[in-house]
Amino acid sequence: MFYLDRPAAEEFYDVYKGVLVEYLPIIEHLSNGPCIALEIRQENVVEQFRKMVGPCDPEIAKYLRNNTIR
Repeated sequence: MFYLDRPAAEEFYDVYKGVLVEYLPIIEHLSNGPCIALEIRQENVVEQFRKMVGPCDPEIAKYLRNNTIR
C-alpha cells in the first residue's frame, strides 16, 4: 500500500485529460487515500493493462468492451 501524490495521479491519467469530464474528481480521489500496488511485467504494459481494465465508466464498458474487468 502507498499514497499516490497528485502529480503521479495526473501522469497516470494523462491520456484522459480533456477527454473525461470526471478527470479532476478522479485525480482528487486517487490522491486522497491509500492505493494498492500491482506489479505487471510484460511488453507495452500500460497499453495492455488499459485494454484489460476497459473504459472508466462500467456502463460504457458493458457495451463497448464487454470482455474487460469493468
